[in-house]
Amino acid sequence: MGRWLAILVCLLAALAPRALAAESTAGPADGTSSVTSPAASPGAPADARASFEAGVAAYRAGDFGRARAHWLAALDAGGDQVDRKALCFALGNAAARSQDLGAAVGWYSAAQRLAPRDADVLANLEFARREAGFEPFDKGDLTSTLQRVFDAWTVAEASWIALGAIVLFFAVLLFEALRGGAGWRRFAILCGAGALLAIVPWVRALERERADALLVIEKSGAPLRSEPRDGATTIETLAAGSGVRRLDELPGWVRVTGVENASGWVRAESVFALAR
Repeated sequence: MGRWLAILVCLLAALAPRALAAESTAGPADGTSSVTSPAASPGAPADARASFEAGVAAYRAGDFGRARAHWLAALDAGGDQVDRKALCFALGNAAARSQDLGAAVGWYSAAQRLAPRDADVLANLEFARREAGFEPFDKGDLTSTLQRVFDAWTVAEASWIALGAIVLFFAVLLFEALRGGAGWRRFAILCGAGALLAIVPWVRALERERADALLVIEKSGAPLRSEPRDGATTIETLAAGSGVRRLDELPGWVRVTGVENASGWVRAESVFALAR
């Protein structure tokens, strides 16, 4: 019993500060997907709000390149005080209207990481991937379904889910120790299994947050080369729409881990950074 209590206390100590910190830094996510929705909060820097409004005006005028430039400026200037999901979504819209479908997939993917269950973001992401010739985000098989379930939470949400499951397990375990009985013992085992399952989304959310994830946006795929030069040996070809992780960077080149865990170099313009 003492060992279980020690483990639970350690998990609670790890989860509670994480949940509170993630919730306090999370940007607003009002669920709106229109590019005219406010992306900057009242407390956001004036230049971020001005850049966003200028981007909206340019978008309405059909100048999608200028809209993208303004929204990128708002994203850079706003820090944590802007609705980063809304800006990424708007940048995806502008890229799609410019027929830059690879960049559109990248921006929608960045927005999806910030708002995993936003229906409009998911719909546009699937549309952009289909138009770009990439594999669908959700393939409809069991693996994709499970991945969607486990990855459908932000770090704050996953932390609270895991925290609640562990607290419930702790309470049932304590009650079982005091009252005994086969029924309470079975219930404690069930709650323990549920707590372990609830930790999975939290671990995956932390992994997504820490990973320097890149998306391959080159329609024909990106050759992974042994050295940062065009004539170097091709280790493998990274499929369009696949995810890799950044290891290092040089002007015009990025060192990444490939699908088969091999490391190599790709052209910087062939990949898109998902952390925004």
